[in-house]
Amino acid sequence: MEDTYRSQFRLPYPLYEKLKEAADVAGRSVNAELVHRLSIALDGEKSASTELCSATEAQLLQEILRRFEPGFEIVIRRIEPASK
Repeated sequence: MEDTYRSQFRLPYPLYEKLKEAADVAGRSVNAELVHRLSIALDGEKSASTELCSATEAQLLQEILRRFEPGFEIVIRRIEPASK
């Protein structure tokens, strides 16, 4: 027996577009991004596997900070584990 509930949801298209963009930035499928975000929202806290600051969150923060400090820029880098 499979441990996955299959369902079909209807989303407003603008919300789907935002979800798709976030999934692309995170390197996940839309389904994986939806599961990831729902898990975070329903758990009430981020799990150990969750990035502290996703690229979309960093972009939002950057836009907010630019309003206060023109020219401010956040550099987003993905840190890869060292090869053995």
